[in-house]
Amino acid sequence: MTERPSDTHFEGNEQGVVISNEWNETTLDTQDGNAIQLQQQITADKPNGIIPEGEDQVTPEGEDQTTLEGEDQTILKGEDQTTPDNKQGHPAALDAILLKIKLVAEKAKQEQRDNEKAQQTEQASINWGAKLSKDEKATIVPMKEVNNSRIITDPNILHEIARRGDEFGSYNSFVKWLLGRRKLSNILLEQKSKLYHRRPLQLALENGNSDFVKTIIDNFKDRTSFEKGDGGDNLTLATLLRPDSPKAIELNCIHLVIEARSPHTIDIIDACEGFPEIFMQRDSESRQETPLHLAAVCDVTAESRSPSENRFNALDVVKKLIEMCPDALYAMNTDGETPYRSRIRALGNKTTASAGRASQVYSQGQNGKQQSGEMSAYDDMDTVIKTYYEDPADNDREDTGTITQQDTASSWEYATSDEEDAVSTAEDAASKEEDQDLRKEVIDDPILCAIREYCVKNMQRFKLVKALYQGAQERETCFDLSILVDSAISRSYLDALGHMNFESILAYVALPRITITDQTSYDRRGRWDMMAPSNRRWG
Repeated sequence: MTERPSDTHFEGNEQGVVISNEWNETTLDTQDGNAIQLQQQITADKPNGIIPEGEDQVTPEGEDQTTLEGEDQTILKGEDQTTPDNKQGHPAALDAILLKIKLVAEKAKQEQRDNEKAQQTEQASINWGAKLSKDEKATIVPMKEVNNSRIITDPNILHEIARRGDEFGSYNSFVKWLLGRRKLSNILLEQKSKLYHRRPLQLALENGNSDFVKTIIDNFKDRTSFEKGDGGDNLTLATLLRPDSPKAIELNCIHLVIEARSPHTIDIIDACEGFPEIFMQRDSESRQETPLHLAAVCDVTAESRSPSENRFNALDVVKKLIEMCPDALYAMNTDGETPYRSRIRALGNKTTASAGRASQVYSQGQNGKQQSGEMSAYDDMDTVIKTYYEDPADNDREDTGTITQQDTASSWEYATSDEEDAVSTAEDAASKEEDQDLRKEVIDDPILCAIREYCVKNMQRFKLVKALYQGAQERETCFDLSILVDSAISRSYLDALGHMNFESILAYVALPRITITDQTSYDRRGRWDMMAPSNRRWG
């Protein structure tokens, strides 16, 4: 006996999806695919007195005679009350009559069951429909016939469960039971809803229904063998995750699972192994980012995480994506950024937002004072004038206390110039500080380190440059002096290498046995005694 699902379950009927609180064990134990219908209840009572339309009239059991139209008024009182003449004269005809009676009775019973089920499910639909919102009612559409099995609506029952992540506990046992009916569950899992444009598993990924995702993944991991004739031999988890068109620009399963910060992200990526088109698919026309673009910045851009997302590790996801599809490292989005450059930009935005610019603070402070009336141009001039009067060094001036309009104008120009210089200096200092902070972040960031390490170790030079750099930002990834002819080089030669920008990790360093010579004499015609201060200044 299959385990009875607890609590609530869904029912299917001509009007749509139905929720019922009762289960019939006959339904749960049914193994015939055509009989696997999600219905509220199956009536087991036999009909009495049913005379189907268009059929021969059968007298209900308990009467003395049964009259069949089209026959020679043969009177039957059960099978044992047929006249001897008819038994002896027409044995074949009698068998046909008895068979026809049996078939008519069975058909009448089935019609009675169907009518009663239709009435019950219709009422259940009305009761459940009253609890639905307007948007939910719009999702209920007529059922379809697929492979001679009754399929729940479009969207089907698994679509509805997948998008209700908070309620999955109520449907967990039902989903497991349904997955045990592989022929039916495979049809449901493969169905792409016209309303949501998603399969059930994709919809669960989008809505963060991690319990539903785990149930499906575990079920496919256990599918080591299939019953003969089950019809699900070719269905794999990758089939459910692959996009309909590799060239389509839309969010695929990996985009969705990364955006949801799902703890099952690695499982989903593993299931897509061997299908590089999934890893290279772009998410939208506006950004055209691959899953690696999203994974590279997700822990920078995310403001908060729910407890279920604590197990999502961006570094592990990035490493797994690179392992599955290294070509994604030099795929560019609409901004011309590879995943590596996208992360640097995200870190730069984060650094700027947290540190801010001193010039902006200074400028905003001055503007705020002017707008609030706390300080004006005349206040500045008054300050200059006051300083002039109170300066002890000016007490001996003949024109003490006399300031002309020209002097005032000059003082205002000097004050304005000093303020601009202060702003410029603050901007330069803030910009330099931000650049230093960002460079430190870039060097220390674990995701950028992982990408750099993979590129330096595994990529040819032109691919490495494409993956890591843009334009003049290119850096050297090796240092090779093995081509030197002379084993002795001057220090000035090494100083000339100062213009080279090296990456924080190098592919290799080749230094032959060389001798570095120093310059021991200076030109006496110059001020060689000023060489040391000059070196300290410009070194």
